[in-house]
Amino acid sequence: MLRAIAIIAALLLSSTTVAADEPPVRSQPPVQCYGAPPWWGAATSTVYLPNITRRLGGPTGFYTPFIIQNTGATEAQLEVTFYKFSDGICAEQYLVSNLAPGRAHSNDPNDDGRNPFLPDAQFSVVVRSFGSTIVGVVNEHQGTGDRAEALSYNGFNTGAKTVYLPNIVRKFFGLFDTPFIIQNLGTGIASVTATFKPFDGGPSVVVLRTIAEGRAKPIDPDSDDPALGAPGLIDNKQYAVTVTSNQDIGVVVNTQADKAGLEHPLAFATDGITVGGEAVYGPYAIKTVGEPGANSSIIVQNLGVAAISPKIIFTPLLNHPGVANTYTFPLIQPGSAKAFDPRFSFSSQGTTNVVCGTGGGDCLANGTYSFKIEAPGGKIAAQVNSTTAISGTGYSATASPATKLYAPNVPLGLCYCPVPIIAGWTGTIYLQPVTATSATLRWYTVPGGVLAHTQSVQLEHPTATTSVNGWFTPELTPDRQYSVVIETSGGTIAAIVSQWAPGADNTAIYEAFAAP
Repeated sequence: MLRAIAIIAALLLSSTTVAADEPPVRSQPPVQCYGAPPWWGAATSTVYLPNITRRLGGPTGFYTPFIIQNTGATEAQLEVTFYKFSDGICAEQYLVSNLAPGRAHSNDPNDDGRNPFLPDAQFSVVVRSFGSTIVGVVNEHQGTGDRAEALSYNGFNTGAKTVYLPNIVRKFFGLFDTPFIIQNLGTGIASVTATFKPFDGGPSVVVLRTIAEGRAKPIDPDSDDPALGAPGLIDNKQYAVTVTSNQDIGVVVNTQADKAGLEHPLAFATDGITVGGEAVYGPYAIKTVGEPGANSSIIVQNLGVAAISPKIIFTPLLNHPGVANTYTFPLIQPGSAKAFDPRFSFSSQGTTNVVCGTGGGDCLANGTYSFKIEAPGGKIAAQVNSTTAISGTGYSATASPATKLYAPNVPLGLCYCPVPIIAGWTGTIYLQPVTATSATLRWYTVPGGVLAHTQSVQLEHPTATTSVNGWFTPELTPDRQYSVVIETSGGTIAAIVSQWAPGADNTAIYEAFAAP
């Protein structure tokens, strides 16, 4: 009994409970992480964040603000725990009280007020919710000015014992690298195998990792260090990777072209894919519109056991340029992947790569598109990589459109500076109808959780994406951060959120979350 009282007393010192968006306050660094108070009962929902950093690489190095949204109908109590990559030790833990339905809690690891004792390092984070379900999104940032980079990925509520990564590269064109981070979501030691299969055939490369519960480890294709990298990969090659484990895992991929001396570094993040389907949906892709050289490569991986030739159907976004078209991939072998690059004619994809821009039967016209990829009888996954001369974004197509979606972070002119300006971070929501004809969006402030606006959106075309930007909604206030709940009248949709700020690579995309 005395020991139990001592543990609870230590818990209250080391893991202060705070209101949903107040900074934790401690009188001393926590010596040990004890977990949530026993009277909270069993956890209702858990979000896993494989890659959280604080000043990784120096004062302007990677840092990763994250936002946790309550997706249930009752209040949530949160326990947030940071584990160091280097040794797996719990480095910080804090509690959050009374997070209301639809609302969100945010934390920037670089914020000394919220994280007074968190070291500059790399972490995996586990967020447990008591009383309600939750989802979470992470924004990754590095650099300043012309060397600023931004990436975004979705946290994991559940993992899988098999995860697919359609596009992993080593020193691609001498620029691109795709380090990926594997987090153990299970209850025991994870024995992990990553199998790299070259796009152009040839022998596979196998890399092994052992990962403790809740912890994470990286695989960096550019590194030949067995503990960090993937020895045996070949420079300037693309690989489709299948990651298997005896425990459930989640995987995040960071695609980077940001080596020292590069004039315009860029980076983007995507989640490993656990659920494929006969059809997948992508709300946004582009070919040479807006910024010079804007193009979206679409990489399709075959998750099935037989070779397939998927068909991709392009539809211009509502009120955007473009001409509907269809492209059929050549045969993709099981476990392998192939890319469609809109810069090149259909007949020359992956061979002579003839540049085209006129449209027609053998060429996608310049424009902005949504797409559907079909593989009847098969099982596929797809990743979208959109790049310009100075920026990059990426996301995974969805095989599971839904009637209710959550967007934890949709900024509107959000400025990280003393004086608010109109040019801060702004989010655009892209709604792709599958069977839905309308949607209702509820905008909640972060912090605070106040319902700022309820918005009705008509999806005027049966397959064309509709974009929603807060600047055209006078009920919303600039220099604010919002969490958004998206609900249809019965049909299903797919949705992504694009976050953008002026200059450099200040752009990132994440997928809206289906209701648990």
